[in-house]
Amino acid sequence: QAWANDIDDKQEKIKIQPVVTGRPGGTNTDVLQLFGGDCETAHIALPIKNLHTAVEICNWNDIDNTVKLVCELIISGKL
Repeated sequence: QAWANDIDDKQEKIKIQPVVTGRPGGTNTDVLQLFGGDCETAHIALPIKNLHTAVEICNWNDIDNTVKLVCELIISGKL
């Protein structure tokens, strides 16, 4: 989570909400981290209402901020 603090110190604030769960989250990040050798993982997710239905809803600001976050991680060399 150190990368989150580095991103937060940037001039343009990117709001994030770190979450730690004790159960698998439906992605391969848990398996990669446990059995992928020297492999760090980060599960970056969007808040989506009505997930896996025909009427999913997502806020455009959340999408824009997720893109900014991933771009900043790539530019900083942390991803």
